[in-house]
Amino acid sequence: MIPVLIMLLLALVSPSIEMSTLDENEPVQTTSGRQGSLDVDCSGYTFEDLFEYDFALFTLDVNDDWATGVMDARAWVNGSKSAIVRDNLDGLFEGVPGGDDDWISTDEREAVRSIGPRCIADMETRLGIREGPSHRGNVDWNDLEFVEDGIALDEVNLVPTGHEQERSCSSPLSDAGCKEVPVTVTDDLEIHLLIAENENNNVRFDQLPNQGSSNFTLAMNITNITDAQLVMTFPVQQGLRIAEMGFFDDGVLNENLVAPTSEFLPDGRLRIIADVDYPIGSYPMIRNLFVDFTTMAPFTNDDPVWSTTAPAEGTIIPVGTTNGEMLATEEAGMWVIDESGWSLQCEFTDAGWDVRMDENAGLYVMANGASAVGQCAGVDAYGAETVEHRNYTFGKVMDASA
Repeated sequence: MIPVLIMLLLALVSPSIEMSTLDENEPVQTTSGRQGSLDVDCSGYTFEDLFEYDFALFTLDVNDDWATGVMDARAWVNGSKSAIVRDNLDGLFEGVPGGDDDWISTDEREAVRSIGPRCIADMETRLGIREGPSHRGNVDWNDLEFVEDGIALDEVNLVPTGHEQERSCSSPLSDAGCKEVPVTVTDDLEIHLLIAENENNNVRFDQLPNQGSSNFTLAMNITNITDAQLVMTFPVQQGLRIAEMGFFDDGVLNENLVAPTSEFLPDGRLRIIADVDYPIGSYPMIRNLFVDFTTMAPFTNDDPVWSTTAPAEGTIIPVGTTNGEMLATEEAGMWVIDESGWSLQCEFTDAGWDVRMDENAGLYVMANGASAVGQCAGVDAYGAETVEHRNYTFGKVMDASA
């Protein structure tokens, strides 16, 4: 059965598709040249080669080690395209009982889930990083690579549960409880690449020597990505910001495309959001996104200021515990105004107390006793603070009924 499963994913890649990486001259492997091997080899291919989707969302959180990350890729396939996906998958099981019979089964679905990570581990992530001055084009990129052990695959609605045309699988070799539907059903479906259980990364790259403290460039090859969004979040690094960015078509800046946006999260991380697309019929045009990062302070940076909704000096902020961390409020994001993003930082004279904000501006307090006073300020991404520091008392509220 293993050779059949391998043939499944290899055959998913159309021999007519030519892929480009950041190295535009790299030769493309053909599917037929690899199908004789019992080892999964999807080198040179991308997520888009396996699945034609209507829209995809790629999120990547770089871990604090600046060498690994967690990627989540979700693709939506709608209407008639979903029927094509089902038909293609079923057709790949030709010669196998229950396969290539115009019905897509839960057994076929599980086969894709089990063998898929081995294939994806060989595929291109389309992303590369290079430390140093601004980089463009065919330099020696530090490519991000998939990690097989960290990859999990899932889907939604490939075999719609309870569909009016659902039936028990007709093959005598089918697993107990196997269900199947006609490949012609057009129910929307989703394909999901995510982090495997008990793993903390599914992509890796050579650790940046300066771990984000000096200039570096992020590159993404978006050739043949018809409609997607990239959301990439970097670890906390004082002053990290975007210096330059843009889309380049065959090496020429395309000023007609909407530039990516960036934001500083309340937990101190930097996030970029890029809407990427590639016009159908534009191949062999090469489209790349380049984003230059720096930790050099901007020419101007206004200090954060307290808003009218911020707690006044001397306010008691309730904490529901005397030992450990607990969410104190979800409203802290409105306390300070600053164009560069900010977080609340407090200094305590009592040991064991601390505060932090998560990416949604929730304020968490680490308690070590009944109460403590913290001198607090709003601090932006470049280290500028509110001129006024406010003293807040953090403590467990006494229950009057006790």
